[in-house]
Amino acid sequence: MPMIGPDELPELDQKLSRLVEQFQASKKPEPQDIQYCRELLDWLIYEGWEDAEELDVRPIAWSDCLSESERQNLANLALAAQQFVGSRAKDDKAMVLEMGQTMLNLRGVQLVDRAKPKDILDHKTEARDRYVYERLSKGLSPARIVAAVEQHPDWDVIAAADLEACADAYAQRHQLPSVAERRRTS
Repeated sequence: MPMIGPDELPELDQKLSRLVEQFQASKKPEPQDIQYCRELLDWLIYEGWEDAEELDVRPIAWSDCLSESERQNLANLALAAQQFVGSRAKDDKAMVLEMGQTMLNLRGVQLVDRAKPKDILDHKTEARDRYVYERLSKGLSPARIVAAVEQHPDWDVIAAADLEACADAYAQRHQLPSVAERRRTS
């Protein structure tokens, strides 16, 4: 794309919104994340950007319809997206997400809350939370629970400090007694 003009701003906002929503869905890098980055870069820079030695972000810098901070952030987002496509690293994904959110904030774009009701989580997270709830209720040490969660290939890692909150949220979603209540009655 040569430059971003006023007519392309709605499409830019839409592509950024889709990217951020996709990246927020999971902390782990997913194949769809790579696809969204490629689509954004194909539109934002040019098709064939992967073959170039260096990503040419000059079209972003020349886009007068964006403020200076928007141009700078968008150029950095493009570079971060390129890095993520190459690395598929969790840290690079987090950087793309952060820059995407910043860009949406700069543009004044509010994401439509398409989240599922709070009592419905994805099956992988629900399974992990159930495991945490059951093990904490039985008095298993947080360190052992965290180690087991880290070993499970489909579960997002959770810090030991967050285990109680995770288990209590699971209990609330399923109208179960809290971990503390279960420990008292055991």
